[in-house]
Amino acid sequence: IECVKSGDAPARAAAAAALDRHLNLLPDGDARAVTLSGEVLDAFPAAGDAGKRAILNLIPAVLKRAAGAHARRCRAVVAEALRMPDPGAQLAAARLAIHPEVRLRAELKPLLTSPEPQLRGAALFAVAVGGDGEPALGDEELFRWLHDPDPTVQKVCRDALVSRDRSEGEIALGRRLTHPDATERLK
Repeated sequence: IECVKSGDAPARAAAAAALDRHLNLLPDGDARAVTLSGEVLDAFPAAGDAGKRAILNLIPAVLKRAAGAHARRCRAVVAEALRMPDPGAQLAAARLAIHPEVRLRAELKPLLTSPEPQLRGAALFAVAVGGDGEPALGDEELFRWLHDPDPTVQKVCRDALVSRDRSEGEIALGRRLTHPDATERLK
C-alpha cells in the first residue's frame, strides 16, 4: 500500500496490480478483503496525485470484495477526486461516480465545463443517461452539448437524446434552438 501511495511509477503500478489481483482472488465479503480495503482507503488522503489515481483504480475491487462495508468511504474518496485538479483522477472518479454503491451522478455536472473533452464526455454520459432515478440533465439543458467543439461529446449528447426516444426532428429543432448563432435560433 505504501508503494501505491508514494512509490515511483513502476513500483506503484506493480503494487496496485498486485493489490487488485489479491483483492479479486478473495471471496466477496471476506474479512481479509474488508480489512485490506480499509487500509487502501486509509492511504488515499496522504497519497500524491499519481497514488490517488492508483487507489481510485482499486475502488471497483474494494466495492466488490468488501461487500458494501466501505461504500460510504468509497463515495467520499470519489467525491474528493472529482474536485482534484488532476484530469486523470477526475476521469477515474467520473467513471466510478455511476457505480450503484457510489451514486454521485449529480456531482459530475461541474465537469461538463472542463477543458478536457474526454472528461466532458464522461460527465455528460453520466448525467444525461438516467441511473436509479431521473437523469441530472433535462432535454433542454442537454441540447446545448450538441454544439460542443469535440465530436465525441456531440455524439454522446446525441446518443443520450436518442436513448430518451427523441426523434431526429426533435434533435434537429433542439440543435437550432441552442445554436450559438442567433439567425439559426430564429429559424
